[in-house]
Amino acid sequence: MKTKVTLIALVISLLCMAGFFVKYQKVAAKFWTLENSKPNKSFEEYSKMTSLKERIAALNEETPKNKSILWRQNLIFKADRMNLNQEQKVWVKEEYDFLDENFFATAGGDESEFIKTDLGQSYNRLMKRRSEIFSRDESKKFCVIFGDESTLIKSEQEYNEGGSPFYCNCTASWCPQCPEDYVCENENCLTVSDSCGCFAVWNCRKRCTLDYP
Repeated sequence: MKTKVTLIALVISLLCMAGFFVKYQKVAAKFWTLENSKPNKSFEEYSKMTSLKERIAALNEETPKNKSILWRQNLIFKADRMNLNQEQKVWVKEEYDFLDENFFATAGGDESEFIKTDLGQSYNRLMKRRSEIFSRDESKKFCVIFGDESTLIKSEQEYNEGGSPFYCNCTASWCPQCPEDYVCENENCLTVSDSCGCFAVWNCRKRCTLDYP
């Protein structure tokens, strides 16, 4: 009788251990997947695309974590190819730290509403500081033109200057005003939702269009 009870206890113990290991394997697999997940496309693969619209559309399919990885790579890629002064280098470091997973998980929708939040206020300060120490074209390299711009076709390089049917480009923080001869209008703002402005996360509200006489 004692032997039978011992065997039953042993079987129960083994079953419990088996259940534990199955659960452990599932948890470990999930953890491994999360920790080792990579972007759908590498920064180099994105840079081979000749259309910025195509790049942004693919980028929007990435997770917040991977968006953080990719935009940080974009920041370093551009900074390494510019002759930055010390003040600009400090901004790049601050911007790199700011572009974490939480930002991309939180940002989106109406940018004017986002900047009212605590995170949005930090974002707004960085964007304003950027506009003070970088030119408009330099600013675009960091937060609008994702990837190597030398591989973009000419029209894709220029469509953020105004008249674009894809981007709103006068309500996003990178563009404080429209270029000369352009005005900021509400109409004809045709864009993919949440793909506008800095880091392609804001809704389109207005865009620069030619001010015809």
